[in-house]
Amino acid sequence: MSDPLRDRCFLAKEGVLQVRKKLTEAAVRQFGSKPGKTHGVEFLWDGEVRGFGVIRDCRTGHKSWYAKFSTFNKRIGPVDVMDLNAARAEAYKLIMAWRAMPKSKEERQAIAAAERAARESERAAQVTLRQMLERYITEKTNPKRKGGAIRAETVEMYRWFLDNHLKSWADIAMASITPGMVKTRYKEIADAVEQAGNVPGARGVGTAEMAMRVLSAVWNFAVGEEVPGLGANPVIALRGRRMALNDRTDGVEADKLAAFWQAVEGLPFWAVDDGKARDYPAKDTLKFLLATGLRRRNGLALTWSEVDMEQKVLRFPADRMKGRRPFDLPLSELAMEVLRHRQAMRKYHPDSPYVFASEVGSGHCVDIRAPLRAAAKRAGIAHLTVHGLRRSYAWACRKAGLGVDDTGMLLHHALPPGVTSKYLKSNDSEPLRPAAEAVGAYLARMVGHGPNGDNVVPLTRAA
Repeated sequence: MSDPLRDRCFLAKEGVLQVRKKLTEAAVRQFGSKPGKTHGVEFLWDGEVRGFGVIRDCRTGHKSWYAKFSTFNKRIGPVDVMDLNAARAEAYKLIMAWRAMPKSKEERQAIAAAERAARESERAAQVTLRQMLERYITEKTNPKRKGGAIRAETVEMYRWFLDNHLKSWADIAMASITPGMVKTRYKEIADAVEQAGNVPGARGVGTAEMAMRVLSAVWNFAVGEEVPGLGANPVIALRGRRMALNDRTDGVEADKLAAFWQAVEGLPFWAVDDGKARDYPAKDTLKFLLATGLRRRNGLALTWSEVDMEQKVLRFPADRMKGRRPFDLPLSELAMEVLRHRQAMRKYHPDSPYVFASEVGSGHCVDIRAPLRAAAKRAGIAHLTVHGLRRSYAWACRKAGLGVDDTGMLLHHALPPGVTSKYLKSNDSEPLRPAAEAVGAYLARMVGHGPNGDNVVPLTRAA
């Protein structure tokens, strides 16, 4: 005999996968794993509780438990938050309650509103910050997303802030995070980073700002897409209470370039471990970043496949660059000198694809802060960060007589929007070569590699 509840479920207008067997966890996991619809929604129905099933968003892949009968339909909860047995029991209860309830429009609306509020409250109480961050990452790394997927470095940054500065909130219900907690944690992060003493100045405030940006982004995603019962974003409590964030100004001034270069030259080429000499790439890495102005991650992870020694140019694909624009950077003789030495050092890393291969393991050089601080101290520079080398290159561009546009293009900065910027290609290196050679010649002259190499200052040991 036909069951009207089941018949109506399978005659729904949306995409429906007719499954008459009892749902299992394995079936739910596999649902949508095969190529199929790419838009709209589709359903997987249970054969035990009729009207209970899974609804899947074909664009994002998100799945939720679902109950449906006639005009009644409700999302019970996310599949990755509520288990199958609990969802089936809840669906049965909802469907039976709906079938028994009065059918006047006003009564149905009142009951539906109450159930909606209760469901949203329960869902908000169940979802943790870590769970929502992972779902946020899944959405943002979808290659079909408008604007493209976010970079792997951004995903790593989100998880780092959660594990290092929001760890105490990671596995608690998001609904329990209050504006008062946000204000307190904001100051705690800023103070803790400052007291660590790694980087003086505004680093602590900047770290606190970034941590709260991550929290705010995940919260807005949860409210708009997944958990509408969370309420207002608690980060709004920081309005008017944020601490001053000053622009960083660290770098190597013109009169310190020779001293800094000589201090870097004083770093060892070798690291001795268990009696074996190993290549120590920090010396070359620091010189190369100063000579090219590259961002830290682009320089440290540089591969030989991105280096064209014959044409004297670096060729970065779009997925390696900020802004997702390919970039060809012409190289000065000062930068080529470093690369030639790295070629000589390849005998110690014959299987590594990286120019600045790590002295241990198979990866690339990652942290150069310690040798940078040592060189800066010997050169009499009070404070210098890795990004300060990029800033130093920008200063050198101006000293070499380059204009703002040439400097911006050498640094791979986004040009102001307009027709002209659309015609300029960041992967055409030849128009930039005179500018690159000019700043390279200026740096070489200032560090003592120019025609008049008499500007190397005596190096004094710090007390």
